[in-house]
Amino acid sequence: MAYGSDVQRITRALNWIGSSALGLGIAIVVWALWWTRGVDDFRTAVIVAALGFGLPSLVALTLAWLLDPLTEPEPPGTAKSAVSGTALPTRRPASGWPAVAQYIAAVIAVGLAAVLRDWLQPILGEMAPFATFYLAIVVAGWMGGFGPSALATALSLAIVSRPLWPGGADLPPYQLGNVAALGVFAAIALAIGGITATMRATAAAADRMSAETKARNAALQSAESELRHERDRIRVTLESIGDAVITTDVDGVVTFLNPAAERLTGWRSHDARGVLLEKVMELVDEKSGVRLAPLLDINAQARKPYTTHHAVLIDRKGSSHIIDESGAPIIDDQGAHIGHVVVFRDTTEARHTQAALLESEARFRTTADTAPVLIWMANKTKACDYVNRQWLEFTGRTLEQELGDGWADGVHPEDLDRCLASYAGAFDARRQFQLEYRLRRFDGEYRWVIDSGVPRFAPDGEFVGYIGACIDVTDQKKARHLVAESAR
Repeated sequence: MAYGSDVQRITRALNWIGSSALGLGIAIVVWALWWTRGVDDFRTAVIVAALGFGLPSLVALTLAWLLDPLTEPEPPGTAKSAVSGTALPTRRPASGWPAVAQYIAAVIAVGLAAVLRDWLQPILGEMAPFATFYLAIVVAGWMGGFGPSALATALSLAIVSRPLWPGGADLPPYQLGNVAALGVFAAIALAIGGITATMRATAAAADRMSAETKARNAALQSAESELRHERDRIRVTLESIGDAVITTDVDGVVTFLNPAAERLTGWRSHDARGVLLEKVMELVDEKSGVRLAPLLDINAQARKPYTTHHAVLIDRKGSSHIIDESGAPIIDDQGAHIGHVVVFRDTTEARHTQAALLESEARFRTTADTAPVLIWMANKTKACDYVNRQWLEFTGRTLEQELGDGWADGVHPEDLDRCLASYAGAFDARRQFQLEYRLRRFDGEYRWVIDSGVPRFAPDGEFVGYIGACIDVTDQKKARHLVAESAR
């Protein structure tokens, strides 16, 4: 249930932020109706409301809508091991820090980003005012989740927006580019924060499932070792493990059920003794519903184990359980076949968790496709393995054309070597990077884009590649050029 509650908190925060931004935008428009003078002032106020507040509101509310189906609680019992009954981790913490320390770390990260931006001022000038703050937002989001990420976004906006506006109450038309830049920055930051927090919650569910699988495999290996080397202790061992175990004689008549098998089949051990296994374990095919024939006799002759995945067990009360089943003949010290052992486990909850992971991945791709930026992902070989729909619409090419090194075909020839060298250097150093280069649009025009990339790591810390986003800054560059020309 921790996974669902984590996503629920993210959704509530996105709804609150989106509603607040929408309310501010509406307030600006209402204010403009009563206090502005002339059509030009009113049009400027409407554009400010749409770009500065409407765009972040749209992204926040869209992310909340996409994440809403993931807020349903997980089936009961997913927080405990089916093998040992011990509690498993219910949340994947980004660090061992308390919540207050995570927010303080977000403030410190933004402060360091501001200092770094001031230090780079002689190099960057007025270009890419948000460059260093993206790193602060990513760090805050990874360390503390969506809350610290949202705080870092707000502080970054406050720091960067202050020098963009001169004194006075009027809003000159040439500053609308600044409004657009702030709105796009807020939208990208919210998208990164929401996606990162959701992926962390998904990774927590994956960690729990992985821990459960490891525990079950360890228990099964222990049982198999006891069956081979300490047959005199088999009954005690079988009764202590979480997997269901049934033993039969050579004819397939049940001789023993452990407690887990009793719970799954609905048969008490003393009632099942002397009953054929096919009656105690009524199995049907998961897809077709056709009753499965017993395999014991066939495998007894061959003396080989067998495995059945995702069969459905119908218990004595008529309830269904999706199980993984394995069985093998029991051979005594003289090599004679004396019976069978069947080991199975209920995988219904694991299947639900797997389905949730697949749905989460699909939701991520849907979220990425709706984000108002060009998003790309690369694997650890530097090859591009994903671009979102906005990228494909911008370039006018197919996904197959952009994968691998195909994306580089759209980079302007004069920028290509510099772009690839910077990308490879950052990739090898596992550090965040930001590039500015010209990318060919679907109509053949080369547009200036700012490409920001950050490394991705698996839950165990293994480097798995990069994720990045590009924004088209051609219009802003043209606007700054016109302002500079008019000032001369």
